[in-house]
Amino acid sequence: MTTIANEKQTIIRRIYAWVLSFWSILVGVLFVVQVWRIFSLGAKSFTADTIAKYFSQISVFVWLWIALVVGSIVLNTIFPAEKEKCTAVIEPKYTLLKLRRRLPITTGMTPLKKQSLSRVVVWSVCACTCLACFIVALVYMLGDYTPRATSGFFSAHEEAERFVRALPWVLASLLVWIASAYFDKYSIKKETKLVKEQIAQNAKQGIKGELAEEKPTFIQKLCSKLPFIQSKWFLRGVRIFVAVLGLGLIVYDIAFLDGGGMADMLEKAVNICTQCIGLG
Repeated sequence: MTTIANEKQTIIRRIYAWVLSFWSILVGVLFVVQVWRIFSLGAKSFTADTIAKYFSQISVFVWLWIALVVGSIVLNTIFPAEKEKCTAVIEPKYTLLKLRRRLPITTGMTPLKKQSLSRVVVWSVCACTCLACFIVALVYMLGDYTPRATSGFFSAHEEAERFVRALPWVLASLLVWIASAYFDKYSIKKETKLVKEQIAQNAKQGIKGELAEEKPTFIQKLCSKLPFIQSKWFLRGVRIFVAVLGLGLIVYDIAFLDGGGMADMLEKAVNICTQCIGLG
């Protein structure tokens, strides 16, 4: 009975988490859309009245989101989640590499090598496709693009039309990457099965493959030649150098390359604090 009750509580928590996640994304998108609508009115449109008018249109969604957040706290208090033991997860590709080291070295194109080659080809095609989609999306977003809409919402908001034109290419690259990842997972699983069958067949025939030496990676080779890289003082020095470099570039940009941008930013921040938030 206890196990069934725990499973029901887990299902309830998962459903509630999905609902809360979806509603959080929805509220975030609504906030961005309303801010963009206010910004499209003009540079001086961020007044207290305008902000109150536009954000009152999504107040119901915000209050429901707050209610869901409070409800999640209450739900976790009533049905606390059990602590799960953390177990080490071994990636399938590392298991495959260890198994392949137990096979004798062979020449020619074998089924195992075909599987490995197919993954290389798929990821190469994926990289080229994603790069092409990214370039096309950049052309729509940043290039010289003439809006096609002659009336309606998109005719008055060129940025929205650019985004809509670029979005299918971004989604296409995402779908190609997901398909490549699934193929990679399927191919590794299939090759692992073939390797296990080959190892079992070799054992029946009395063929023992000597363990091939594990080739060190580029990082391992670099650490062996430059052992001071692994020193904690070297790592701290690199972090301090990057922090100082970033701070120096910010100061240099403000002092010499800003061109009055900081003053404009300060004025906008003051207006937001005094007119929008109401600190004034």
